[in-house]
Amino acid sequence: MTLEDISNIGEFIGGVGVLVTIIYLAVQVRYNTIAQRTESRLSTTRSMTEWYTSGMKDPELVRLFSDGFLKTADLTNADRARFLWMIGALASKIEEICSQHKVGLIDDNLWNKYRGILAVFIENPVIKEWWDSQAAPYSDDFRLSIESTPEEIRNCKVNSLYTITGSESG
Repeated sequence: MTLEDISNIGEFIGGVGVLVTIIYLAVQVRYNTIAQRTESRLSTTRSMTEWYTSGMKDPELVRLFSDGFLKTADLTNADRARFLWMIGALASKIEEICSQHKVGLIDDNLWNKYRGILAVFIENPVIKEWWDSQAAPYSDDFRLSIESTPEEIRNCKVNSLYTITGSESG
């Protein structure tokens, strides 16, 4: 066996080693991506559950949410402000989902569900006035995404919110 043969064998073994390393890294990147997506989905679920739970635990917030949609003309200035703070908190959570969607951590289906809900909520005259005033610090990208939501994604029926709020009037 010549020195050249030994060199060729060494190069072959080195090439196989590089190939094995690349395959290993590809598998690790894939598992890491899956783990990140799973964590983003769980984080989103926790965040939205926290928002829903805050209203569920407080009858006054349920009333405020209901009145904000079903009795907008009757809102006091204080109630209007509190209602908009509630919606602002929701919109901030949805903007976070939008950011995660842009980098591929949240799938289209979940993003479109929340995008559709906020797009419908913005049709409410109180929320629309607030949204159009750009009082809240949302990115232009996020605003455009919500405002350009296709009709088929607008999946929340505002006129049936009584099923959420427990109110049968309106």
